[in-house]
Amino acid sequence: MTNEKQQILDMVHKYTRSVNEGDRHPEIIDELWEQSPEVSNINIRGHHKGFEEIKEDFYEPLFHVLSDRNLRVATDERAPAVYIFDDTAVVEFYWKLDAKLRDGGKPVQLAGRETHVYRRKDGAWKLVHLHYSGMPVQGF
Repeated sequence: MTNEKQQILDMVHKYTRSVNEGDRHPEIIDELWEQSPEVSNINIRGHHKGFEEIKEDFYEPLFHVLSDRNLRVATDERAPAVYIFDDTAVVEFYWKLDAKLRDGGKPVQLAGRETHVYRRKDGAWKLVHLHYSGMPVQGF
């Protein structure tokens, strides 16, 4: 694996840490994302545009609703794939999340697929777009 691909996989690890620890260590979120109004996040709860909106409307509700979060890259379906095009990188991977609802402590288990787009600026990779979806529908 090339050094650049490992750098991108390290950023994906930083993303999982941002979900798991971002309420206690918000600097992880600040280090991960390009802090601009052009970044975006498409997920099951909506479409968030801009760094501040992502923090307020993606991370904050997640932290408010779920405790004991354990988001991780899942490799049982397939290994993460990293594609680098000059100063742009795309990574696709499967994920699993175990957590508890803060209200009542009920266990939550989720799984899905995710695509990230990273941009290298001034020598550092930053997340600029995230899109996730659930697992494929079976039976078609």
